[in-house]
Amino acid sequence: MSVQVKRRLFTVSEYYKMSEAGILPERGVELINGGIINISPIGNRHAVMVNKLNWLFNKILGEGLFVQVQNTIMVNDLSEPEPDLTFVHFWPDYYADRLPSGKDLALVIEVADTTFAYNTKIKARLTCSSSCT
Repeated sequence: MSVQVKRRLFTVSEYYKMSEAGILPERGVELINGGIINISPIGNRHAVMVNKLNWLFNKILGEGLFVQVQNTIMVNDLSEPEPDLTFVHFWPDYYADRLPSGKDLALVIEVADTTFAYNTKIKARLTCSSSCT
């Protein structure tokens, strides 16, 4: 006899409610495809690479874009990843009232060594499906 397990997917709205209720930690998780995923701790090599890339891109980007570092983006109702670097189009209030999404995103970068397979198989498809059209 086989047992079927049904997975409960969470929406962005439910994810925020859990966070506000203190069920989720402030850092270390993200919502991906309706699942609450633990994010790997940021090691020194990872942090150094993100810092180097941030410095480099801020030197060369024009006025129409700016770099977000490890901030949440809105992908769809079931996913809000926190990429390492995101190039977003300038918005006068710097997205104070909403998260960047879709056409706001120019480039999304994940720095990965231990999470390479996950980032290329899951997260790359996720962010590309919303903004690569």
